[in-house]
Amino acid sequence: MGLLEVAGLRAGYGDGPDVLSDVHLDVRSGEVVALLGASGSGKSTLLRCIAGLHPLRSGDVTLDGRDLRRVSVEQRGIGLVFQDHALFPHHDVTGNVAFGPRMQGLDRAETAARVARALADVGLGHLAHRAIDELSGGEQQRVALARALATRPRLLLLDEPYGSLDRPLRERLVDELPGLVRGEDIGALLVTHDQQEALRAADRVAVMVAGTVRQLDTPERLWADPVDAEVAAFLGVGVLLDAEMHGGVASGAFGALTLPPPLRTSSAAGGDGPARLLLPRRALRAIAAPGGPDAAGDRAAAGATLTATLVEVRFAGERHRIDLVLGDGTRLTLLSDDVSGLPSPGAAVTLAVDVDALRVFPPGQ
Repeated sequence: MGLLEVAGLRAGYGDGPDVLSDVHLDVRSGEVVALLGASGSGKSTLLRCIAGLHPLRSGDVTLDGRDLRRVSVEQRGIGLVFQDHALFPHHDVTGNVAFGPRMQGLDRAETAARVARALADVGLGHLAHRAIDELSGGEQQRVALARALATRPRLLLLDEPYGSLDRPLRERLVDELPGLVRGEDIGALLVTHDQQEALRAADRVAVMVAGTVRQLDTPERLWADPVDAEVAAFLGVGVLLDAEMHGGVASGAFGALTLPPPLRTSSAAGGDGPARLLLPRRALRAIAAPGGPDAAGDRAAAGATLTATLVEVRFAGERHRIDLVLGDGTRLTLLSDDVSGLPSPGAAVTLAVDVDALRVFPPGQ
């Protein structure tokens, strides 16, 4: 059983339709789960339901096996951290962090111990008596996190907590979160719109589509095997192509690819007929110009191949970005360490395809 269990949750606003529909989710102790989804998919509403800030229409929310439906916000054992920090400007750092323990009725000695531990956890012990308006944005975010930790929560809910910070600081704070959660033996549910942030911080990632959790998996499995075309499209793991399946061959304006037996027999497309073919970026490698001197040998070594037109090559930091267009007009982007064998823009390029990494979905997705 998970630390947090959400089962069959439905919620909405007023007399309107469900914003959340049949949501299932769990968070384990010592684990960070990231919640990804497009704007309006219900991420923040789900956090508010778990925290007790928004009513449920139906479903269950339990923490450590305790049904939370009739438990007040302050008694749930949940710490909340938001993007805007919501710190008290008239209190210093210690006053802000001490607020929760005081509300819990703890005495002065225990409150002081909690404050010291929480500030040490986030590396701000040296700023205990600093005024809030003298802190940087990153320091304020750490104070907000310390304030949540000082209540000794079993679960942290973080709603876009790093959204207002610059990239280097965001990455540093994101990298610190898993160790902090494991060190305190609590769980964390992190709402973010930044996929790289989710992949860096999370043990598992939940993808929300249209008010429900469509897939909950490790980052590696999520990218390798998205459950449907909508999840694949949201994550941007590759390109989706209209295809016709026949005898294990997927064909279309992009060309033709022979699929391996596991994909033929377990395809969600249900056998021959129209389908959606996912070409993950990791399954593609630009190897040569089709008419170049090494093209025939490269194609033979590569196995399955497609032909694309090179649009442009740009340096993108550690790697080069290769923009291409397939025969059906679909644009795709690859990253490569070596672009020395590529032709000039406008020329044809041979793409080696790892057919084991392809996925087939029903045509309506």
